[in-house]
Amino acid sequence: MREGLAAREAYELYPLGESAAVVRWPGGAGERSLQLLDLTEERLKAAAPPWVTEWVRAYTSLTVFYDPWLVYAEMQRSGGPKAWRGDVHGAGALELGVVPRGGREDGDARKEAGADLGQGEGVSDADELSVSESGNQREEGRQDGENEGTPYAWVCAWIRDALCGLDLAEGVFARKAKTVLIPALFGGDAGPDLRQVAERAGLAPEEAIRLYCSGVYTVHLIGFLPGFPYLGGLPSALAAPRLAEPRAVVPAGSIGIAGLQSGIYPVESPGGWQLIGRTPLRLFDAERAPASLLQPGDCVRFEAVTEQEYGELVREAAEGRRRLEQTEGEEGTRL
Repeated sequence: MREGLAAREAYELYPLGESAAVVRWPGGAGERSLQLLDLTEERLKAAAPPWVTEWVRAYTSLTVFYDPWLVYAEMQRSGGPKAWRGDVHGAGALELGVVPRGGREDGDARKEAGADLGQGEGVSDADELSVSESGNQREEGRQDGENEGTPYAWVCAWIRDALCGLDLAEGVFARKAKTVLIPALFGGDAGPDLRQVAERAGLAPEEAIRLYCSGVYTVHLIGFLPGFPYLGGLPSALAAPRLAEPRAVVPAGSIGIAGLQSGIYPVESPGGWQLIGRTPLRLFDAERAPASLLQPGDCVRFEAVTEQEYGELVREAAEGRRRLEQTEGEEGTRL
């Protein structure tokens, strides 16, 4: 096995209640964590048994939800709880490091499994991952919080088997992110907090708009609401705290800032982010495949439009004269 990126990276594996296991990579949010999660998700989904019910991706973790009764049934069919040999869904030595971690209460761990509006201020790029130093550490991680013969222990064995020999050099660094260009109206009723954000940065509103639109943003995860993208890459000068009192109603399409994050509200909802603009695009459509317009790893750029152009985009969509779907352009995916 090659050394460096391909060798024995350490991850954490711990329970979330009685029906989920969390795979968490150390370090902060950034390109590195996106690559790790891409590869982790690809490996696990490729070997997913029927008892996996849901996947929840966060900044540095992937939570696997499962049906414990179906897991138990598989354990019995396979010869009992001690029968795992790594050949139920694939063979291989357990090579990846596992950092031991105790079980957590659902309330604490669930915040890490799916981001909410109270998380993520000041997210930094991931540092180099720590390296597991010994086989003993991996063995401890295997035992920590895992009672032999339980569905959780069976699920952990499957996860380790699926991730064994994970090679970060295999294609992940060649990943080409989709770039989506999003039209937006800034300021006024569409962005009631723009002036406050600009003043905090020592800029005029027009300068703040230009600075915001100059950035290329990365979708780290989808959470809080269906289709809500957590965007990294905000220029640090525009960082702003959440509102002291959240709004009871935030219109769909609103573009907000919270700390060093930006995001877009896909539907009308309460919210405490500082609103600087609004897009006419539908971020979530249950009849569209995929339902979420943006996916983790996508890149986003914003294009300022006039109030007249914004109104025309809304009318065209409402009248069916223009569907706000993807078309390939020279500068990325224009919507």
